[in-house]
Amino acid sequence: MSIPTSSHSARPRWVVGNWKMHPATLQEAEQLARQCAGLALPTGVQVAVCPGLLHLAALGPLLEGSAMQLLAQDVAAQPGTGACTGEVSAQQLQAVGVRGVLVGHSERRQHQQETDSLLLAKVRAALQAGLQVIFCVGETLAERQAGQAEA
Repeated sequence: MSIPTSSHSARPRWVVGNWKMHPATLQEAEQLARQCAGLALPTGVQVAVCPGLLHLAALGPLLEGSAMQLLAQDVAAQPGTGACTGEVSAQQLQAVGVRGVLVGHSERRQHQQETDSLLLAKVRAALQAGLQVIFCVGETLAERQAGQAEA
């Protein structure tokens, strides 16, 4: 595998597998995580997987010691802990071995109507807790097909 270089060589290159809601069962997720942990990875590239929330705690130990990083698909905008039903804090993510989070995925913008101000709060909460943030800037399929990706 050849990774092209550019003048932005100081910026790390990432390959991230966002599992979304796949696989469905913990056993399937564990099997996939073991396969990922065993992959020969290119040097100079950060590699991570983003399994579903319910699988994070179980997969942390399976990926520990490998070059594969564990990231979460989302994080609560509220820092610390509190009464936020259904949310997961940056501190909770860290406690199960998560090293970073995706924020602003186009699906969440579209289906959960996540706003720029909410995404900013999520980025701040994650960074304050010491998590890495991959901020997603993307488009819907319809926007891409209409040639609006750059806009």
